[in-house]
Amino acid sequence: KQWYQRRVRGTPLDKAFFDIRVLHPGAMSNNNKSLEKMYSDHEKEKKRMYNSRVIQIEHGQFTPLVFSTTGGMAKECSCFLKKLSEKLSHKTNQKYSDTVNFVRRRIRIELLKTCLIAI
Repeated sequence: KQWYQRRVRGTPLDKAFFDIRVLHPGAMSNNNKSLEKMYSDHEKEKKRMYNSRVIQIEHGQFTPLVFSTTGGMAKECSCFLKKLSEKLSHKTNQKYSDTVNFVRRRIRIELLKTCLIAI
């Protein structure tokens, strides 16, 4: 799933593009790989597919959002969620810890929905 948003990082007019991937650590394609290696491979694949186009044609920034069916997330995804939570907590005058918990809970719910649909 692809997602486009303005004003996530950088200046208010910067374009930010996201592509979401959910991986299953128990899949045969992930056999004999560490969790970090799985995340890294999927991030690199998404960047190889989209990063140059987003930079050269769209003049934006690309971030792959890689989650696992077990509730984990890749490094870039984690950084993005921290930044998003920081901005949301500032905008809503909520504590950062409450906001990050809310964002993570919402993502877990959506991941569960994805898993149930896939079954």
